[in-house]
Order: sequence, then structure tokens, then C-alpha cells
Amino acid sequence: MRILMAAAGVLASLALPASALAQTEIVVQGTTDTRDAGLVDDVIVPGFQAAYPQYKLQYIAVGTGQALTNAKAGQGDAVMTHSPPLEADFVAQGYSYEPTGRAVMYNDYLVAGHNEDPAGVAAAARHDAVHALEVIAAAGTAGTAVFVSRGDNSGTNVQEQLTWGMTSGVPLHPVGPAGSGRFEPDGNGDGTGTDVPAWYKKAGVGQAATLKVAEQCNFPPASATSCYDLTDRGTYNRQLSTGAVAGMQIVSDENADSVRGGTTLLINQFNVYAVNPSKVPSVKLEGALAFMDYVTSPEFQARLNTFPNAQQQAFFPDAFPLVTPVTRPPRSIRAGRQLTVTGTLSNRQPGTGALAGYPVALDASLGISGSPFGPLSAGFKTLRRGKTGSDGGYSLTAKPTRNGALRIRTPRNGVLSATTLVLGNVHVKGVPRITRVGAVPGNRVRLRGRLTPGAQGRRQSRIVLLGHRVGSKGKLHALKRQRLRKGQRRFSITKKLTTGRWILRVSYIQPGITDTGSSRTRSVSVR
Repeated sequence: MRILMAAAGVLASLALPASALAQTEIVVQGTTDTRDAGLVDDVIVPGFQAAYPQYKLQYIAVGTGQALTNAKAGQGDAVMTHSPPLEADFVAQGYSYEPTGRAVMYNDYLVAGHNEDPAGVAAAARHDAVHALEVIAAAGTAGTAVFVSRGDNSGTNVQEQLTWGMTSGVPLHPVGPAGSGRFEPDGNGDGTGTDVPAWYKKAGVGQAATLKVAEQCNFPPASATSCYDLTDRGTYNRQLSTGAVAGMQIVSDENADSVRGGTTLLINQFNVYAVNPSKVPSVKLEGALAFMDYVTSPEFQARLNTFPNAQQQAFFPDAFPLVTPVTRPPRSIRAGRQLTVTGTLSNRQPGTGALAGYPVALDASLGISGSPFGPLSAGFKTLRRGKTGSDGGYSLTAKPTRNGALRIRTPRNGVLSATTLVLGNVHVKGVPRITRVGAVPGNRVRLRGRLTPGAQGRRQSRIVLLGHRVGSKGKLHALKRQRLRKGQRRFSITKKLTTGRWILRVSYIQPGITDTGSSRTRSVSVR
């Protein structure tokens, strides 16, 4: 019986897909925002496992502070979080494998409240989050409103405390480390946090759950019929669209430039880190780096633009710098002529401005897309490197030597990943220049000259001597073809002709490399 059972087990294992047998589990400690907005289940897990079938992704959704703590304790291979102050400590302590994290995406925070809005936040502070908290605090003191905090050292909780810290006239001050979730009206900094106002409540749960607590608003006093909450837009939209939360509205968002904190105060930036195996030996580094590569890949970044739909994005991609071309290359250019492309580089995150001193390169592909002689997959060659100016502008000049697509490329730099922008195809016309022509004994004529660019193909690059005798009818016709060796930059071609005066020209042909170019016509007398 045992033998039969063992055999059955072997057969069952053979029936499993090979990928399932070989999968390695990768644990990512991440924020609840991404889960509660639906991004984890709808995009990240299926997308990552399709791109990297050798891995099985386990995404643990907790607050940022807890995610980083868990990773330090060996409970994760990578982290994806959204609290710059807490992440800076994580990096400073050596827990990040790379010297910086990688930017992934952003959305924004907003203040949500009941439709009744008894504090009048929407009317008083529609685009001023700091004043919105001041208005809520005043209504809370009057017993007509409650503020619900996550209170869990999450990225949202840290952002909330930073915003409270900008208020004026509110007897509510953060104490202890950023994100501690403890407040005192006297602000004496003793760390007890015992005098939290009755209108300030701590939910201690995730993003969506806190929004639900605010919706239910089951707190005394009975007169406090409305609760307010700081949450992120992705979670808010998801909970309302699924019907999990109803009767709530946005009362403050999209900070104006002139208010405290400005336009960047409510930006919610998400970064990803691989845990350093020198600090946590159990880390599966290859899998962690694969996860980082996936969430910073062009495919995932493009998917963010349509999640959950293009009209109501939950997150905005910002793994790559924004490359904006000002001038594009001409469609055709004679070999030896220089072209200049200009543009700007900026961060995609609002309010961060231009990228000054940022490395940038101009590349050319080894062929026109769709050409059997040199498809884009054949690779690229760098023509010119440079850096952006103080305004983020770049200007790169080069002399392309073959047909191909031109692209602007930036390497990975800090938190931003490498990116490319194809500017379009450019056709380079080969230039044969006749420098000397003359008759030689035996009714022959010899033409010498230079080729721009030098011959680049093997066995397929050639020149063709064309001509006709003056007085004869018809166009110039081929008189002689001559192959060129690779790298050849000068030519000499000799042809026996009948007596008379001839009009001659040389064509330069490199299929799939340059467009055919012709020299100016020359005349010669043959006696």
C-alpha cells in the first residue's frame, strides 16, 4: 500500500506544471494602500508572476513602519512603501541593497468627510489641507466632528502628523519620532500622549478599514455625527466604486500653490527596495531584484495609466524621467552633415521641477525598423553623451553614418530608472565625391574620390559608374559596378569607353545601411 501511495504521489507531482514545481516564494512587505486600491490583486501579483514564472509572490499589506520593521526582522525580501522619512532611516541603517530605492509611482492624499460636512471643510479649505485640519479641530472642540487617524506609524499616519505639525492655533502637537501617532495638546514633549482630545480617534487598522471606520463614525458624543479621515485617492475611489463605503465626499485635496505645504504636500510617493542580504542573510536577492525590475518596467508603468481606468487613475507612473523632445531629427540627411536634437528632462512627480545635470545620450539603431538588413533588435550605438542644463534642457549633436532610429537614453540615476524615447527613423544618404577624373591610355577613363561614410557592409557595399556619351539619347546608364571592402573610404574606378565626350557620375550603394547617393556629374573626353 505504501508503495502504491508513493507511486501515486510521484505521478501527481509529474502532472503539475514545471513552473509550479520550480517556483520560489518571494515575500514583499508593502503598504495597505496598494492592496486597498486593488492594484496588488488586479495587477501586481498576476503581472509579476507572468513576467517571472519562476517566482510566487506573497504580498503582505501592512503600514509602512511595520513593513520596514518586518523586513529588518527577516520577514521580507523586498519592501514597497510610501514614507520618505521612514525609508531614509531604513537606507541609512544599511538595510537597502541598493544605495537608494527606486521610484515606482505616486498618487495623492485627500481629506474625506461625510456628505453633511458639519465642519464646513469643503467651503473653508477645499484646496488647503493644513487649514482643513484646523477647521476639523475647531469643530471637534465644539463637539460636532471627529477625526479618525490610522495611528499605526504607516506612511499615511506619518503624512498626517506632518500636516498637523503645520497647523496654527490647534492645541495638538506631535511628540516622539515622526509617525509615532501620539499627540499632546500642551506639546511639552514628555512622550506620554495621555491628553489626546476626545475628538481625535485612532483606528489602528489599514487604509480602507480606517475609511470605513470614519464612514460608520460610531463615536461619542452623540452630537458628533460626522467623521473625517486623511486617505489616499486610490483607496478612496476603490472603496466608493465597489460600494464598500458610501455617503463620503472629498472635502479637501489638490493643495493650491500658495497655501502651507504647497502643491507637493499631499503627494504620496511609493518606492521599492530590495533588502540587503548582508544585513538579513535569508533574503532571496534575485527574486527581490526581479520584483523591483517588474514594478519599474515599461509594461507595469504603462499599466498604471489605465488602472482602474484611464479616466480615474489610482496611481501615476514615475519610475522614469519625463523626456520631452523640443526638436526631432530630420527624416533624411546627407552623410557627413550634423544634426542636433534638443529637449528637456523632468521628474514626473508634480512640483519637483527639472532634472539638472542629468546624464543623457543620443543613440542610433543599426537599421531602420522593418528593414531585413538591420532591424531595431540589432542594437544601438551611442553617438553623443551629455548632461542637462540647470533648466533640464539638453542639446546633442551628432553625425549619423547609417539609416536607423534615433533615441534619447538616460541611465539609472538615483531613484529614477533608465529610460529611452525613440525620436523616429532617419535616413542617411551616402555621399560619393569625385575628386579627380581623367582619360588614361587605351581609351579608358579613371575616376577617383572619397566615400562618406566609409563602406560598412561586407560584399554588399559597392559603387556604380554611370554615364552616357554626349549626343546619345537616354538617361545615364550603368557602365561598371565595383565592390567595396569594409572600411573603404576612397575609390578608384577605371572603364574603357568609346571615343567622344562623356557625362559620368558615381552612385554609392549600401543596401540596408545607407540610402543610395550620387555624385555630381563630370564630363571627360575620350580619344
